[in-house]
Amino acid sequence: MITYQGYPRQYGPPGIRNTVLVISGDLCCNQWSKEIAAPFDNCYALTHKHGVGNYAPDRRLFLRLISGITVNPNVAGFVLVSSGNEDHTVEEIAATAKKAGRKFHVVSAKDIKNTATLLRRGKKYAGQLVKYASDTERVKTGIENLRIGLNC
Repeated sequence: MITYQGYPRQYGPPGIRNTVLVISGDLCCNQWSKEIAAPFDNCYALTHKHGVGNYAPDRRLFLRLISGITVNPNVAGFVLVSSGNEDHTVEEIAATAKKAGRKFHVVSAKDIKNTATLLRRGKKYAGQLVKYASDTERVKTGIENLRIGLNC
């Protein structure tokens, strides 16, 4: 039997990597996401130019892509940074991750009015997830569980 060492996931195949993402809920959150992820190794800001003004097919595609990223086998967990002005709800993005048993936190400018507090809380959550990811040990698993992306 051919095997590899992967990071176990509650649901789905093990990951080769064990990264933490800080995901912008919309383009207004990009700078916050970068600042939250910056102090940590193995933590990356996922920024984009969408999330506000998306309608019909564009909105569905955006939600499908972001939700899919949250359950990628290589993602240990994520912090979702929300402005509160998105054309989608935090729950719509987090629903897929929640079903998959993924670890995540949400920081929202709608709930936290002070930017310094939002950044501080986001960094706290990111730090917790980075610690969780670094404490997770690889397990031996069959090669049939390996997922390889051929089109990025």
